[in-house]
Amino acid sequence: MRRLAAVLLGLILPCGAWAQAGPDCGFAEEPCFCGGLFAVLEVGDGDAAFEADLRQHATRMKAQVQAFHGETAGDALFQGWVEAWRNLPDGTDGQVLLAEGLARCEGHVTGVTGRPSVSVSP
Repeated sequence: MRRLAAVLLGLILPCGAWAQAGPDCGFAEEPCFCGGLFAVLEVGDGDAAFEADLRQHATRMKAQVQAFHGETAGDALFQGWVEAWRNLPDGTDGQVLLAEGLARCEGHVTGVTGRPSVSVSP
């Protein structure tokens, strides 16, 4: 998941404290937050296999959310996070939020606990 840092921002994504405005998924928070992010990421170098891996993670996490909340409610919560990620603020604020989200989700996928502190310089 280290390649997440090489992701094209494309100004279509959100994160961190701002993205906390997404739907409350209860105990399924990480799968909602990260699955939504992985569903909208696009890889800058066109690595189709890596993008397929991201989509596989997103699909697995969506299933976790649906298992916790039920299919209809889980799908609505998951789609709420997809929309939150697509509506990132422009500029450095959005880049910082995205960087924080990528770090948080890498920790979730790899099993590293704790939330990282990330800074982005212009």
